[in-house]
Amino acid sequence: QDATKTWPEDIKEIDAIITSPPFFDSTRFYAANWMRLWFAGWDQAHFKTEPVNFIDELQKKDLSIYDGIFMQARERLKVGGVLVLHLGKNQKCDMATVLAERAKQWFKVYDIFEESVEDGESHGIKDRGGVTKHQYLILT
Repeated sequence: QDATKTWPEDIKEIDAIITSPPFFDSTRFYAANWMRLWFAGWDQAHFKTEPVNFIDELQKKDLSIYDGIFMQARERLKVGGVLVLHLGKNQKCDMATVLAERAKQWFKVYDIFEESVEDGESHGIKDRGGVTKHQYLILT
């Protein structure tokens, strides 16, 4: 389901939410994850019409798109629950730092850590995007 929409009421008392939203300014995240979307019932028409509604496009304008996600995650997590986000840092945005600041309204920032991917194998891909570090934002 779309995490920016209202979550089902029967989803509650969750121990952990572990997710990897699209990295900021990613190159067509929806296309790179076509199989996930295909399993969710998407067809060729969806790939032409829906990308403008995706977080990877919406977050380019404003990261406030995450406020509703944080709010609903807090409502659904049980006491002591944890939200872990796998993010990407590039020259345009330090996602973990920016989202940690936004999340403080609902969560305590437990940790942020990074791993460099600057020297990673390209596997022949010429344009791998601008992500220099993978980040992990842990919220409690």
